[in-house]
Amino acid sequence: MESIRTRSLVAHRPQKRRGFTLVELLVSLSIVFLISAIAITGQSTFNQGILLNDTAYSLALSTRQAQSLGLSSRKFAGVQNGGYGIYVTNNAPINSYIIFADINSVPSGPSWCTAVASSTPESKSGNCMYDGLGETFQTYTLTRGFTISDFCGKTPTGLKCASTDDVASVHALFLRPNTSSVITGVSPGGTKIAFSCLQFSLRAPGGTAVQTVRVTQVGEISVGQICS
Repeated sequence: MESIRTRSLVAHRPQKRRGFTLVELLVSLSIVFLISAIAITGQSTFNQGILLNDTAYSLALSTRQAQSLGLSSRKFAGVQNGGYGIYVTNNAPINSYIIFADINSVPSGPSWCTAVASSTPESKSGNCMYDGLGETFQTYTLTRGFTISDFCGKTPTGLKCASTDDVASVHALFLRPNTSSVITGVSPGGTKIAFSCLQFSLRAPGGTAVQTVRVTQVGEISVGQICS
């Protein structure tokens, strides 16, 4: 007689789905928070760098504006043929600068000033320096906490900077018909110093990155360059 094999039927129990443990959850959240913090910090640094460059270019364009006004000999306060320039003084924090019209010849300017008063049509008023509110063409204020962290001028013996208390203010003048600039620094004691190059350093609030604006004696205005 043929034996009948019986097959046992085993009931398959459904497997329980395993969830996250508390440790796994904490590790996952830590990774997410870390990645988010890195992304936010990187984005903030990137945005701050863009704003710093934008501020530097604004200063360069303002200087270019003064150069254009000086070469065109724009009339100011009834005076024709005067030069225009940019003026910065070491008042911490340095968050503003002035575009000025050089129309006052008193007090006398430095010996290297090319403005010469005469009776000819080419007579030029001024002393190559900013003398006060009567010469203010426009005042610019830096926004978002950006500052001019330092300004320096090049001399035959090296750089003279506001950060080292060698310079209290600087005047860069543009006067027709030359594209060259007349750059004069004034020491804390009032001594006038001839500069062949002017360098502004700009800094973002709370940051360490610095962007520079350079003005040379031949009239070149550039961003990201230094007086070497």
